[in-house]
Amino acid sequence: MRLALLSDGGNVHTQRWAGYFAEQGDDVMLLTLEHPLSMPVPVRRLGPRARPAALAYSAAVPAARRVLTRFVPDLVNAHFAPNYGWMAWLLRQRPWVLSTWGSDVLVNPGLSPFHRWRARRVLRAADLVTSDAAMLTDAIHALAGETVDVLTAPMG
Repeated sequence: MRLALLSDGGNVHTQRWAGYFAEQGDDVMLLTLEHPLSMPVPVRRLGPRARPAALAYSAAVPAARRVLTRFVPDLVNAHFAPNYGWMAWLLRQRPWVLSTWGSDVLVNPGLSPFHRWRARRVLRAADLVTSDAAMLTDAIHALAGETVDVLTAPMG
């Protein structure tokens, strides 16, 4: 499978996810705005991360679209709803999975009406949302509705 991973390249969890899928034999490419750690997969840095963050991820969409046009993934996996989930929503690439990390659903939507609107939009648009706890899944459904397809897979 060809997997486009949209995630923070400076985060060790991204490094582990990329490594896991590469070890399974998947063809993985990481698209990121952050300076990446040493990654076991090819990395495409989409440009410098500007402020405010919502604009930075929106501005990176054309560069991401060019990479995806050449890479042609079978699946896009975006990590963290407010930034890479937002980018995936703007890209309109199908199918795509949103991997939630907790604070993107539990904290970020409470920051402002815009943050709440964006979280709902992204959660409802994903073909599948992943959660690592029943409590997080409950929060996803409370925020975006029961029709959101969530896979709950506890880790550890």
